[in-house]
Amino acid sequence: MLEETITLEEAISLETQGKIIIYNPETIKSPISDMFENCGWYFNWLELRKQFRKVSVQKLPQFVDFEYRIEHKYRQEGEENAWVWVYMYAKGVASKARLDEVNSKGKYVYILTNVAYPGVCKIGKAVSPTKRIKQINGAGTVSEWVLKYALPVTDDYKVESMVHKNLEYLRMGSHQGSKREFFLIDFEKAVNEIESVAEYFYVNKPTYY
Repeated sequence: MLEETITLEEAISLETQGKIIIYNPETIKSPISDMFENCGWYFNWLELRKQFRKVSVQKLPQFVDFEYRIEHKYRQEGEENAWVWVYMYAKGVASKARLDEVNSKGKYVYILTNVAYPGVCKIGKAVSPTKRIKQINGAGTVSEWVLKYALPVTDDYKVESMVHKNLEYLRMGSHQGSKREFFLIDFEKAVNEIESVAEYFYVNKPTYY
């Protein structure tokens, strides 16, 4: 999402209306630092850092996908023509709630293998991989699929989509030409791809079955 640039006054107005949440990284000391409201803005940023502690400070704005960038300039003391810019961020209240919801659920990206299809891995997502494999094998498969790996992540949809995109050239298609979750890839390489993509989405260590 592209950030919309707004002034500090516009941001305060939107915050007063309960429409946005303001975040101040406070990378430099400025007149904003002395504002009463800044206590809350800086605290919001610290809470965000804590919530996504595995995401670097530099990549946090992109990861959170802020809707607004707040720009404020002030005259540097003792320098008549020297202006300093301060930048903060804001996110809509509704979209922040969705972000929290996505990152609060236990979800997994998993790998299945099958002795009948050597060199093939099924890479998918599920709230419960063990229940998911029962559904797959319960559909009348000749040779059952085996759950080999499951990684808990904050956003299974995003991780799965990114992995599938990266492995597009290895994807197998059905006879009808529709795309599926099956890839011509070794198990170890599939694990490496998932863990590389999921660098900022880890919840806990993976489980090997």
